[in-house]
Amino acid sequence: MTYNLNFHQTFRPEPVHIRKLISFDSLTASMEEISHRFGIPTGKSSGKVEVSLLYAQAAGLLEFKREKGEFIISRTSLGDRIYEVDPFLDNLTTSLLCHYKFCSYKTKMPLWRALFVDYRVIDPVFSTQNFLDFASNRFQTDNIKTAPLFGTYISEDPLIDLDLIVQNNKDEYTLNRLNVFNSYSIYYAYFIVSELKNIDPNRSDFTLSDLLECGFNRIFGWDQNQLRMALEIIETEQAVILNKQFDNYHIYLNTEIKSIVDKME
Repeated sequence: MTYNLNFHQTFRPEPVHIRKLISFDSLTASMEEISHRFGIPTGKSSGKVEVSLLYAQAAGLLEFKREKGEFIISRTSLGDRIYEVDPFLDNLTTSLLCHYKFCSYKTKMPLWRALFVDYRVIDPVFSTQNFLDFASNRFQTDNIKTAPLFGTYISEDPLIDLDLIVQNNKDEYTLNRLNVFNSYSIYYAYFIVSELKNIDPNRSDFTLSDLLECGFNRIFGWDQNQLRMALEIIETEQAVILNKQFDNYHIYLNTEIKSIVDKME
């Protein structure tokens, strides 16, 4: 399922609401009960319960459905692990995880992917109108709200606090590149193995080109050398086996995603 472009109802993802929603491994409650229990606003113009659930679902932290006026919520195995190691969602690795999920090949949030993966190759420096024109053409609609997208990265308490978007002036922004760090190895393993499984869940052997063609490296602003570095780092975690005899690395999956999640800390 992909969310509609304005699923957010103009609200950005707020860590304070998402961390409350994943504090239970399972919950069945009405919107009003969730609002009362967690202090998440509800109302025709201020309701953030369902929006917060959608953001948490897009980040892979929980699943939910609505039946007979109640939300049936269950934390995912990824959500279990993240809540165990980072219940306040303030680690940089959790920011990286949310960013990857929002921009991945199978994202539920296509506007986020459109900016970081698709627009980045046009120009990493842009105005709001530049991106709106691009997105309107891409999605064939003029009804696109960008404030929640930018607010995910630029706000008083952003969900994703990585300086991935820098505001140069009132209406000019730059998409930043992230460096590759050895200390993030298990998260890189999760991102890369997940993305390869998104490309084809039935395959176990891939190439560097598979990742480049789906734009995986552009999620983080990496060039090919940085992507190779990340692959070599995750090989030390035994997540993949690399054949580096070719410039186009051959990548053999060597572990299951569940095993990677279990190692997150």
